[in-house]
Amino acid sequence: MYNLAVVIVNYNDSKRIRDLVKTLKKYNIFKKIIISDNNSSDDNKKIIHNLQDSVVKVIFNNENLGFSGANNTGLEYLKKCNIDYVFTINSDVMVSKKTIINSVKFLIKHEDISLVSAIMNEYGEQKQCYYNFPTVTHSVAENLGIIKLFHLKPKVIEKHEDYIICDYIRSSYWCVRFKDFERIGFFDKNTFLYHVETCVGIKLSKARKKCAILTNETYEHNHIYKKGYKIKGYKETYKSLVYIFKNYYNKNCFELLCLKISYELGLFIRFIFRVK
Repeated sequence: MYNLAVVIVNYNDSKRIRDLVKTLKKYNIFKKIIISDNNSSDDNKKIIHNLQDSVVKVIFNNENLGFSGANNTGLEYLKKCNIDYVFTINSDVMVSKKTIINSVKFLIKHEDISLVSAIMNEYGEQKQCYYNFPTVTHSVAENLGIIKLFHLKPKVIEKHEDYIICDYIRSSYWCVRFKDFERIGFFDKNTFLYHVETCVGIKLSKARKKCAILTNETYEHNHIYKKGYKIKGYKETYKSLVYIFKNYYNKNCFELLCLKISYELGLFIRFIFRVK
């Protein structure tokens, strides 16, 4: 019997987390369900505080540590719990017991793969959930809004009958072999929210481990898009990309300058067209 755990990050989304936790507990397969709270409002804290029992543990962070930092807080706690496989599940996700069990069975069968996910549906529509590692050329094209001219769509690294191998996967729903996750130092805390999964994918690749998506399994991601998301997300994405290009790829000054110029032009374009 394998020990399974879940880490869920909360930031003022306690009502949906309450529903998610109730569902996960009904599955009766998790040794620990960790909620890592990013200094939410008092009302939100009360809701998740009342969920605690022998299975559910709530960690209240004193500040907003971002997605990476809050996940790492929960993952660090799990080091003492003898966990074999850990799931990271967003507060806006619902996933079936079957998908969870099949995710674990898949990793047991494939030792060269450390992280597995499933096909992501958003309000009933299948959405892109895997990506290739970023390049400066790709990022410049994204900044200038001309990426579609290059027809640069994410490429599958390997395609099998019931799964695909890809560079990295959207972090809404993951099942990860805990010892491999621990070995790479979990999430990179220097990425607050955007490209957190990129860093994990890069670190696993350097450790000669792979990421996969089960093509016969799905999960529901009921994402809520907020006003100001695009501009704020654009700025935060740029910060994360600069960090990745400097620290993971050692890009030279000229490449970083090209990225910065395209970013500034991208901001101007978004201002002109009033992208919120």
